[in-house]
Amino acid sequence: MRNDLIILGEDWHAGGATKQLIEPLLSGRKILWLDSEGQGDEASWPQGRAFSQLYHLALQPHHWSQWLGRSQWQQQARQIRQAIEELALQDPVLWVTRAELAPLLEELSEIKVVYFCNQAPGLHHPLVERADLILALRPEPVALCPAHKTQLLCSQELPLQMRPKDLPASRPLIGFCGRLDDQLDWDLLTDAARWRPDWNWVLIGPKQSRRLDDLLRLPNVLWLGEKTQQEYSAYLQYWHVTLLPLLERPGVASSCNLTIRGSLALGKPVVTSFRSLEPGYQPLLTRVRRGADLAELLPVLSLAPVHPQLGQRQGWLAQPLRAPALATWADQAANIDAWLQRLG
Repeated sequence: MRNDLIILGEDWHAGGATKQLIEPLLSGRKILWLDSEGQGDEASWPQGRAFSQLYHLALQPHHWSQWLGRSQWQQQARQIRQAIEELALQDPVLWVTRAELAPLLEELSEIKVVYFCNQAPGLHHPLVERADLILALRPEPVALCPAHKTQLLCSQELPLQMRPKDLPASRPLIGFCGRLDDQLDWDLLTDAARWRPDWNWVLIGPKQSRRLDDLLRLPNVLWLGEKTQQEYSAYLQYWHVTLLPLLERPGVASSCNLTIRGSLALGKPVVTSFRSLEPGYQPLLTRVRRGADLAELLPVLSLAPVHPQLGQRQGWLAQPLRAPALATWADQAANIDAWLQRLG
């Protein structure tokens, strides 16, 4: 049985991210969209069989504000409970997008909450504490939310590309793209590759260090030369773990931002050996210092197709879910569907 949803805080007609994620979730569940602005009648809402499970309720009073009194929040809570009963919603979950709705959630304390967070309200904000699952489109809010119940989503579609012909398929793959120079932690990389001969270690980028020749003596290490950014994105889609084995040097973190964003968007676990990252990224990456530690983590990381939670985060969110072939809204909605069922 799928949880039905109650949407609070975003206008359907605005066509925002919530709408993009919610539309694929209409199949097999009822969705009640709450309107506090008193705008739009039933005729302005989508019609047809695909939207037969989408319901609209205009709440009284016709606004949400931190200045509403408790009696007004209680009035809206009664309207929601009445709608739940009339529509026979099953195990409903509140999908909330606005932090000022925390007082309303206090009146609906028995209902589970998903907080779709685009701002960073703070770790101890009542809505952050109340939420059972937090979703974000940007890394900044992630740093201020409890890691065990927070998920970073991709904000754009990433088209699937053909598997590169020079990318082997016989073993799981861990890959690095960047300059192969003295900023690379060659000792960590060499040690880990020796510990894990059952993995292929793929390097992409210009050769700028003699240490590469020594590393290539290992049969499971592959250097595929230089690639364009478009070519690199195809390789990234098909390996299992992204590796950033770089020494702690000025400017290293900023040079990795595109790689980190692309990997997270595709649900690839990212392993780093340095600490100077944007605060929003730090909880989402796995940090190692020794090759043996990386080798030990690889079997666990390869089970995390949605997000690199394992290695630093623990909890139900870290369990493996369906791996999307494309990072589209529909693919992300499929993973959200799985999380909603776990909330039940």
